Amino acid sequence: MASERLSSDRLAGKTAVVTAAGSGIGRASAELFARAGARVFAADVNAAALKDVAGCEGHALDVRDPAAIAGFAKRNGPVNVLFNCAGSVPGGTVLDVDPAQWDAAFDLNVKSMYHMIRAFLPGMIAARGGSIINMSSVAGSITGVPDRCVYGATNCVQKFRATFRGTHVVARPAAADPQHATALVAHQRRGARLAAIDSQE
Repeated sequence: MASERLSSDRLAGKTAVVTAAGSGIGRASAELFARAGARVFAADVNAAALKDVAGCEGHALDVRDPAAIAGFAKRNGPVNVLFNCAGSVPGGTVLDVDPAQWDAAFDLNVKSMYHMIRAFLPGMIAARGGSIINMSSVAGSITGVPDRCVYGATNCVQKFRATFRGTHVVARPAAADPQHATALVAHQRRGARLAAIDSQE
């Protein structure tokens, strides 16, 4: 059902930003949004990977750089949909991961979402609508995974942010329906389907 809806033009007239759009889930999502009618700004630190993302406008962007994000938002905002998909899966136990690796994981997996949201949320508030999706994982947020200490820790923080609804304009339409959340995780939870993006009017 959700895939059928996304194959339509339900995002026609909307604009979307997708990070890590050069490969994997980010790329597939960006192309799917474009097929659903959105104008898609596909962002990735690897500019070469964006050259053949179908139907999207490629933009080189390091989501760890607040100044670069602010400039990107100023040039391309406001948008209707923000999909924070950038992240890494570092390995190692707590004894293996040194402080620099810990900080690097949080910079990419957590703080990048914070910077992107701060850059694009004001435009959504002004427009009285929008959708913000933060990609996460079951690792750490639902269950423990061997040799994924820092990765699990970043997902715990992502889950906290996903369930915190402090932005009244964007979050209020979702409050009555827990399936219309401000984040998605890459699994099914309590039998619910992964929700399609539902850009609020």
